Amino acid sequence: IRAAQALVNQAELDLARTTIRAPFDAHILTQNVSVGSQVSVGDQLGRLVGTDYYWVTLTVPVSKLQWLEFPSSTREKGSTVTVRNTTAWQEGKYRIGYLDKEVGALDDQTRLARILVKVPDPLAHQNDSTQTPKLMIGSFVEAKIQGKEVQDVVRLKRDYLRNNQTVWVMNNNKLSIKEVDVLLTDAEYAYITEGLEGDAQVVTTNLSTVSEGIDLRTKENDSTEFETIKP
Repeated sequence: IRAAQALVNQAELDLARTTIRAPFDAHILTQNVSVGSQVSVGDQLGRLVGTDYYWVTLTVPVSKLQWLEFPSSTREKGSTVTVRNTTAWQEGKYRIGYLDKEVGALDDQTRLARILVKVPDPLAHQNDSTQTPKLMIGSFVEAKIQGKEVQDVVRLKRDYLRNNQTVWVMNNNKLSIKEVDVLLTDAEYAYITEGLEGDAQVVTTNLSTVSEGIDLRTKENDSTEFETIKP
């Protein structure tokens, strides 16, 4: 009887130990077992992913890393990143993340630097799920990173930056070709430090003949257009 009771006690202990708890809040990605499955030590039961944060992997040119801010400790946040999924989310929906760290190795194919963006509460458990879009692992997203502030520059549309880092300017109804120093470029603008004044009249029309000193007219008199750029 004592031997049988010992076996019962051992069975109850084994049963109590079959309860599996994840050490963090998690989402089940894959499940390899079900009720009644027999498993042994070392068997893979499934795959979990933490739901406190998701990481988004981005690639950026190495030259642009100097304009990004990464946290120096766990208490700090890096540059703000706006994440959008234009194919799955409604227009105007986005998530906010923060730069977390550099991977430290270039992408094998593109030779771009890889960085990680930390997005808190990716499955919108802490917010109204009907208003906040959810991130899905493996999906492709677009990201816009808030870089460091630059001062004493003139912001100009990239289309108006001509060959050999020059800008066409109308000066006394004449074309003046200005060589400029470009500090930084993004998807839309070039940020110029030298060679272009803040009140310059930049020619926006693509001219068939480009030569220093040729006559120009404003849009009211001809098809040539110009734009006043403010610092």
